[in-house]
Amino acid sequence: MYVTTGKWYIKKNRAKVLRALKELARKVESTEPGTLTYRIHTPGEDSLPPASPNEVVFVEVYTDEKAFLAHLKGKPFTEFVERYGDLFVGGAKSGPFMTFEQLEPFAGFSRHARP
Repeated sequence: MYVTTGKWYIKKNRAKVLRALKELARKVESTEPGTLTYRIHTPGEDSLPPASPNEVVFVEVYTDEKAFLAHLKGKPFTEFVERYGDLFVGGAKSGPFMTFEQLEPFAGFSRHARP
């Protein structure tokens, strides 16, 4: 299992970006069998310290590193970045600025509840 988290920061057109992210998640689910979890979150009202509503947090679980790399090179992700990347902080040719962590699971569980 290969687990990652990341943050992107919306620069403009928040509503448009959120709609596009929902579509990205649908495409990833239907075309990437090695992607086990692909959750996209925005901060809740009870965040401490208060988070920017323009943060987007990704929580992703892949079968292995190969599946993660396939996602990064896959059509849904590359087309999303090409089309919407400039709506995020960073943007331009290098893509959105993002934080990234690869995590090593060692305990816990997942109930597979859907939002």
